[in-house]
Amino acid sequence: MPVTLKRKMLNVAEYHRMVVAEIIFEDEPLELLNGDIVYMSPVENIHIGCVNRINMFFSSRLAGKVIVSIQNLDFQCKVSDILG
Repeated sequence: MPVTLKRKMLNVAEYHRMVVAEIIFEDEPLELLNGDIVYMSPVENIHIGCVNRINMFFSSRLAGKVIVSIQNLDFQCKVSDILG
């Protein structure tokens, strides 16, 4: 007989409270996806190459029409930036 487990879906505020309580740490490679905390896959060379080729493709075709920005870490914020 299959067992059905109850799940607690987290929201962003709960995730941030877990960081403040040091249950999880902001430098851990984690993401909150659809209420689940999951470890991010490490970025490997093939991924970096594909991202750069896609960027070159769109940048050359959309020059002057849009800004193409790939995984721009300058625009990401840390939990401490949000919570103060």
